[in-house]
Amino acid sequence: MEIGYNSYQGSIPWQFGNMSKLRYLDIVGANLLGTTRKELGNLVNLDTLFLFKNSLSGMIPNELGNILSLSRFDLSDNVLLGPIPDSFSNLESLKL
Repeated sequence: MEIGYNSYQGSIPWQFGNMSKLRYLDIVGANLLGTTRKELGNLVNLDTLFLFKNSLSGMIPNELGNILSLSRFDLSDNVLLGPIPDSFSNLESLKL
């Protein structure tokens, strides 16, 4: 699902965490506010998660380390705080 670079404003809907078959999520440059939803950790089939160029704040949720199929991931250009969660050591499919 690609919904980036549009006039969407607001937070990531928690309901996105219910889309268990989703493989691609791209919400780039969409003025997202708030935190990165921990519910995204339920997307166990997700291969790509792009949330860069937004205004997300707070800490990166540990739950994102549950997405073992994740190979492409980008949260750059946000206002995130804190360390990378230890759970990210589980993400063996990530590509540099």
